[in-house]
Amino acid sequence: RTLPILQQVEGRLDDVVITPDGRRVGRLDPVFKADLHIREAQIVQESFERIRVRLVPASGYTEGDAKTIIQRLRDRVGDMEIVLETVDFIPRDANGKFRAVISQVGKGMRE
Repeated sequence: RTLPILQQVEGRLDDVVITPDGRRVGRLDPVFKADLHIREAQIVQESFERIRVRLVPASGYTEGDAKTIIQRLRDRVGDMEIVLETVDFIPRDANGKFRAVISQVGKGMRE
């Protein structure tokens, strides 16, 4: 072959939630699947102890949906403060992409 060989293929790295005990938790989208009355949601880790969930409610959204989201997140991240914030829309990045998880902590801790 005459063309150069790729050393590696790089894709977009999703942010992960880093728990107070140092665990890295990714793939949190199952928290929002199936039976919840929400259009979309975004997790923002504000500190090692606090997560904010921005969510756009759909028709039929209730306090039960909110409790389910909090419990499902706690099942994955443990005893962290979880704040739900209902919004009309979730802004996209400058390139128009949706980010499901945004971490504002541990930027120097990525592997």
